[in-house]
Amino acid sequence: MARSSSATRSKKASFAVKMLFVLIALAILMPGIPIIIYSVSHRWLWPDVLPSKFTLDKWAYVFSPVSQVMPALVNSLIIGLLVSVISAIIGLPAAKVMGQRKFRGKAALEMLFLSPLIIPETAVGLGVLVVFIKLGLANTMLGVIVSHLIPATPYMIRMLSAVFEGYDSNYEVQARSLGASPFKVFWYVTLPIIRPGLVAAFLFVFLISLNNFVYSYLVGGGLVITLPLVVFNYASHGGMDLAVASAASIILTAPCIALLVISERFIKEEYLSLGMSR
Repeated sequence: MARSSSATRSKKASFAVKMLFVLIALAILMPGIPIIIYSVSHRWLWPDVLPSKFTLDKWAYVFSPVSQVMPALVNSLIIGLLVSVISAIIGLPAAKVMGQRKFRGKAALEMLFLSPLIIPETAVGLGVLVVFIKLGLANTMLGVIVSHLIPATPYMIRMLSAVFEGYDSNYEVQARSLGASPFKVFWYVTLPIIRPGLVAAFLFVFLISLNNFVYSYLVGGGLVITLPLVVFNYASHGGMDLAVASAASIILTAPCIALLVISERFIKEEYLSLGMSR
Protein backbone atom coordinates (compact mmCIF):
# COMPACT_ATOMS: atom_id res chain seq x y z
CA MET A 1 0.00 0.00 0.00
CA ALA A 2 2.82 2.38 0.88
CA ARG A 3 4.55 1.75 -2.44
CA SER A 4 1.27 2.21 -4.32
CA SER A 5 0.58 5.48 -2.52
CA SER A 6 4.11 6.72 -3.22
CA ALA A 7 3.81 5.79 -6.90
CA THR A 8 0.48 7.60 -7.11
CA ARG A 9 1.94 10.77 -5.58
CA SER A 10 4.91 10.53 -7.95
CA LYS A 11 2.60 10.28 -10.97
CA LYS A 12 0.53 13.24 -9.73
CA ALA A 13 3.66 15.31 -9.21
CA SER A 14 4.94 14.36 -12.66
CA PHE A 15 1.57 15.28 -14.21
CA ALA A 16 1.57 18.63 -12.38
CA VAL A 17 5.06 19.42 -13.65
CA LYS A 18 4.04 18.56 -17.22
CA MET A 19 0.93 20.72 -16.97
CA LEU A 20 2.98 23.60 -15.60
CA PHE A 21 5.40 23.22 -18.49
CA VAL A 22 2.50 23.25 -20.96
CA LEU A 23 1.02 26.39 -19.38
CA ILE A 24 4.38 28.18 -19.48
CA ALA A 25 4.86 27.16 -23.12
CA LEU A 26 1.37 28.43 -23.99
CA ALA A 27 2.02 31.73 -22.20
CA ILE A 28 5.19 32.17 -24.26
CA LEU A 29 3.68 31.10 -27.58
CA MET A 30 0.23 32.71 -27.26
CA PRO A 31 1.30 36.24 -28.30
CA GLY A 32 2.83 34.78 -31.48
CA ILE A 33 -0.30 32.92 -32.59
CA PRO A 34 -2.26 36.04 -33.71
CA ILE A 35 0.84 37.26 -35.58
CA ILE A 36 1.09 33.97 -37.49
CA ILE A 37 -2.62 34.05 -38.32
CA TYR A 38 -2.46 37.72 -39.35
CA SER A 39 0.43 37.01 -41.72
CA VAL A 40 -1.74 34.65 -43.80
CA SER A 41 -5.00 36.59 -43.55
CA HIS A 42 -6.66 38.68 -46.22
CA ARG A 43 -9.04 40.40 -43.84
CA TRP A 44 -9.50 39.95 -40.10
CA LEU A 45 -12.09 42.26 -38.63
CA TRP A 46 -13.95 42.38 -35.32
CA PRO A 47 -15.82 40.33 -34.14
CA ASP A 48 -14.57 37.46 -36.35
CA VAL A 49 -12.69 34.81 -34.36
CA LEU A 50 -10.68 33.90 -37.46
CA PRO A 51 -9.99 35.78 -40.71
CA SER A 52 -12.71 35.55 -43.35
CA LYS A 53 -10.12 34.66 -45.98
CA PHE A 54 -6.62 33.23 -45.90
CA THR A 55 -3.93 34.09 -48.43
CA LEU A 56 -0.17 34.02 -48.95
CA ASP A 57 -0.16 37.24 -50.97
CA LYS A 58 1.42 39.20 -48.12
CA TRP A 59 4.27 36.72 -47.87
CA ALA A 60 4.86 37.06 -51.60
CA TYR A 61 4.90 40.82 -51.16
CA VAL A 62 7.34 40.57 -48.22
CA PHE A 63 9.84 38.66 -50.38
CA SER A 64 9.47 41.09 -53.27
CA PRO A 65 11.96 43.98 -53.70
CA VAL A 66 9.15 46.51 -53.24
CA SER A 67 8.65 45.69 -49.56
CA GLN A 68 12.33 46.35 -48.65
CA VAL A 69 12.10 43.58 -46.04
CA MET A 70 14.97 41.47 -47.42
CA PRO A 71 17.43 44.40 -47.83
CA ALA A 72 16.49 45.56 -44.34
CA LEU A 73 17.13 42.06 -42.97
CA VAL A 74 20.56 41.99 -44.63
CA ASN A 75 21.38 45.40 -43.13
CA SER A 76 20.25 44.24 -39.68
CA LEU A 77 22.35 41.06 -39.87
CA ILE A 78 25.46 42.96 -41.01
CA ILE A 79 25.05 45.61 -38.31
CA GLY A 80 24.40 42.98 -35.64
CA LEU A 81 27.46 40.97 -36.63
CA LEU A 82 29.79 43.98 -36.67
CA VAL A 83 28.41 45.29 -33.38
CA SER A 84 28.96 41.90 -31.74
CA VAL A 85 32.55 41.63 -32.99
CA ILE A 86 33.49 45.20 -32.03
CA SER A 87 31.83 44.97 -28.60
CA ALA A 88 33.70 41.72 -27.96
CA ILE A 89 37.02 43.37 -28.85
CA ILE A 90 36.22 46.29 -26.54
CA GLY A 91 34.65 44.21 -23.79
CA LEU A 92 37.20 41.42 -23.39
CA PRO A 93 40.01 43.49 -21.81
CA ALA A 94 37.59 45.45 -19.62
CA ALA A 95 35.78 42.30 -18.50
CA LYS A 96 39.07 40.56 -17.65
CA VAL A 97 40.08 43.41 -15.39
CA MET A 98 36.63 43.76 -13.81
CA GLY A 99 36.28 40.03 -13.25
CA GLN A 100 39.73 39.22 -11.88
CA ARG A 101 41.03 42.28 -10.08
CA LYS A 102 39.96 44.23 -7.03
CA PHE A 103 40.76 47.92 -6.89
CA ARG A 104 39.45 51.15 -5.43
CA GLY A 105 36.56 52.61 -7.39
CA LYS A 106 35.60 49.30 -9.02
CA ALA A 107 31.92 49.64 -8.05
CA ALA A 108 31.79 53.16 -9.49
CA LEU A 109 33.40 51.94 -12.71
CA GLU A 110 30.85 49.16 -13.00
CA MET A 111 28.05 51.70 -12.64
CA LEU A 112 29.70 53.82 -15.32
CA PHE A 113 29.76 50.86 -17.68
CA LEU A 114 26.08 50.17 -17.01
CA SER A 115 24.96 53.81 -17.20
CA PRO A 116 23.80 53.59 -20.85
CA LEU A 117 21.32 50.94 -19.71
CA ILE A 118 20.07 52.99 -16.76
CA ILE A 119 19.38 56.22 -18.65
CA PRO A 120 16.28 56.07 -20.93
CA GLU A 121 17.27 54.94 -24.42
CA THR A 122 15.47 57.80 -26.15
CA ALA A 123 17.36 60.42 -24.13
CA VAL A 124 20.69 58.77 -24.90
CA GLY A 125 19.75 58.40 -28.56
CA LEU A 126 18.87 62.09 -28.93
CA GLY A 127 22.16 63.11 -27.33
CA VAL A 128 24.07 60.75 -29.59
CA LEU A 129 22.23 62.09 -32.62
CA VAL A 130 23.28 65.69 -31.82
CA VAL A 131 26.92 64.63 -31.50
CA PHE A 132 26.80 62.46 -34.64
CA ILE A 133 25.32 65.30 -36.72
CA LYS A 134 28.37 67.39 -35.84
CA LEU A 135 30.72 64.47 -36.61
CA GLY A 136 29.00 63.63 -39.89
CA LEU A 137 27.95 60.16 -38.67
CA ALA A 138 24.19 60.77 -38.73
CA ASN A 139 22.25 58.93 -41.43
CA THR A 140 25.15 56.54 -42.05
CA MET A 141 25.68 52.83 -41.52
CA LEU A 142 28.80 53.58 -39.46
CA GLY A 143 26.80 55.88 -37.20
CA VAL A 144 24.16 53.20 -36.60
CA ILE A 145 26.84 50.62 -35.78
CA VAL A 146 28.56 52.94 -33.30
CA SER A 147 25.22 53.85 -31.70
CA HIS A 148 24.34 50.17 -31.25
CA LEU A 149 27.59 49.72 -29.35
CA ILE A 150 26.20 51.96 -26.60
CA PRO A 151 23.67 49.40 -25.28
CA ALA A 152 25.60 46.35 -26.54
CA THR A 153 29.01 46.88 -24.93
CA PRO A 154 27.74 47.06 -21.31
CA TYR A 155 26.02 43.70 -21.76
CA MET A 156 29.17 42.22 -23.26
CA ILE A 157 31.31 43.48 -20.38
CA ARG A 158 28.84 42.34 -17.73
CA MET A 159 28.46 38.83 -19.11
CA LEU A 160 32.19 38.31 -19.69
CA SER A 161 33.00 39.71 -16.24
CA ALA A 162 30.92 36.89 -14.74
CA VAL A 163 32.91 34.40 -16.83
CA PHE A 164 36.27 35.81 -15.73
CA GLU A 165 35.24 35.72 -12.06
CA GLY A 166 35.50 31.93 -12.22
CA TYR A 167 38.54 31.91 -14.49
CA ASP A 168 41.84 30.51 -13.17
CA SER A 169 44.68 32.74 -14.40
CA ASN A 170 47.27 30.14 -13.36
CA TYR A 171 46.82 28.54 -16.78
CA GLU A 172 48.13 31.71 -18.37
CA VAL A 173 51.06 31.88 -15.93
CA GLN A 174 52.04 28.32 -16.77
CA ALA A 175 51.85 29.00 -20.49
CA ARG A 176 54.00 32.14 -20.16
CA SER A 177 56.56 30.20 -18.08
CA LEU A 178 56.87 27.73 -20.95
CA GLY A 179 57.72 30.54 -23.36
CA ALA A 180 54.36 31.27 -24.98
CA SER A 181 53.87 34.79 -26.30
CA PRO A 182 50.94 36.92 -25.04
CA PHE A 183 49.06 36.28 -28.28
CA LYS A 184 49.56 32.51 -28.07
CA VAL A 185 48.50 32.55 -24.42
CA PHE A 186 45.28 34.30 -25.38
CA TRP A 187 44.61 32.18 -28.48
CA TYR A 188 45.47 28.75 -27.13
CA VAL A 189 44.72 29.12 -23.40
CA THR A 190 42.37 31.99 -22.55
CA LEU A 191 40.07 31.88 -25.57
CA PRO A 192 39.26 28.13 -25.44
CA ILE A 193 38.44 28.37 -21.73
CA ILE A 194 36.15 31.40 -21.99
CA ARG A 195 34.67 30.35 -25.35
CA PRO A 196 31.25 29.22 -24.00
CA GLY A 197 30.69 32.50 -22.17
CA LEU A 198 32.04 34.51 -25.10
CA VAL A 199 29.71 32.79 -27.56
CA ALA A 200 26.73 33.35 -25.24
CA ALA A 201 27.61 37.04 -24.83
CA PHE A 202 28.23 37.40 -28.59
CA LEU A 203 24.84 35.97 -29.49
CA PHE A 204 23.04 37.97 -26.79
CA VAL A 205 24.58 41.21 -28.04
CA PHE A 206 23.75 40.23 -31.62
CA LEU A 207 20.09 39.87 -30.68
CA ILE A 208 20.12 43.25 -28.92
CA SER A 209 21.46 44.92 -32.05
CA LEU A 210 19.20 42.98 -34.40
CA ASN A 211 16.06 44.13 -32.55
CA ASN A 212 17.16 47.68 -31.76
CA PHE A 213 14.73 50.31 -32.98
CA VAL A 214 15.44 53.59 -31.18
CA TYR A 215 19.08 54.08 -32.20
CA SER A 216 18.42 52.83 -35.74
CA TYR A 217 15.52 55.25 -36.10
CA LEU A 218 17.22 58.31 -34.60
CA VAL A 219 20.76 57.90 -35.93
CA GLY A 220 19.84 56.19 -39.21
CA GLY A 221 17.35 58.93 -39.99
CA GLY A 222 15.33 56.66 -42.28
CA LEU A 223 18.26 56.31 -44.70
CA VAL A 224 19.76 53.25 -43.02
CA ILE A 225 16.86 50.82 -43.10
CA THR A 226 16.79 47.94 -40.64
CA LEU A 227 14.10 45.30 -40.21
CA PRO A 228 12.64 46.74 -36.98
CA LEU A 229 12.10 50.02 -38.83
CA VAL A 230 10.31 48.24 -41.67
CA VAL A 231 8.09 46.35 -39.22
CA PHE A 232 7.22 49.61 -37.42
CA ASN A 233 6.49 51.34 -40.73
CA TYR A 234 3.97 48.72 -41.83
CA ALA A 235 2.44 48.32 -38.37
CA SER A 236 1.91 52.06 -37.94
CA HIS A 237 -0.20 52.24 -41.10
CA GLY A 238 -2.71 49.71 -39.79
CA GLY A 239 -5.28 48.00 -41.99
CA MET A 240 -3.93 45.47 -44.46
CA ASP A 241 -0.35 46.53 -43.72
CA LEU A 242 -0.65 44.71 -40.41
CA ALA A 243 -0.47 41.43 -42.32
CA VAL A 244 2.79 42.54 -43.92
CA ALA A 245 4.09 43.71 -40.54
CA SER A 246 3.20 40.31 -39.06
CA ALA A 247 5.05 38.44 -41.79
CA ALA A 248 8.07 40.71 -41.39
CA SER A 249 7.95 40.18 -37.62
CA ILE A 250 8.12 36.43 -38.11
CA ILE A 251 11.17 36.89 -40.36
CA LEU A 252 12.73 39.08 -37.66
CA THR A 253 12.00 36.44 -35.03
CA ALA A 254 13.42 33.51 -37.02
CA PRO A 255 17.12 34.43 -36.60
CA CYS A 256 16.53 35.07 -32.89
CA ILE A 257 15.06 31.60 -32.36
CA ALA A 258 17.80 29.96 -34.42
CA LEU A 259 20.57 31.72 -32.49
CA LEU A 260 19.01 30.92 -29.13
CA VAL A 261 18.81 27.24 -30.06
CA ILE A 262 22.44 27.28 -31.19
CA SER A 263 23.60 29.07 -28.05
CA GLU A 264 21.74 26.69 -25.71
CA ARG A 265 24.76 24.39 -25.43
CA PHE A 266 26.96 27.35 -24.47
CA ILE A 267 24.60 28.97 -21.98
CA LYS A 268 24.21 25.98 -19.65
CA GLU A 269 25.16 26.88 -16.12
CA GLU A 270 27.86 24.28 -15.78
CA TYR A 271 29.67 25.57 -18.86
CA LEU A 272 29.58 29.19 -17.74
CA SER A 273 30.64 28.38 -14.18
CA LEU A 274 33.52 26.13 -15.19
CA GLY A 275 34.44 28.08 -18.30
CA MET A 276 34.85 24.78 -20.16
CA SER A 277 33.21 23.35 -23.28
CA ARG A 278 32.12 19.78 -23.82
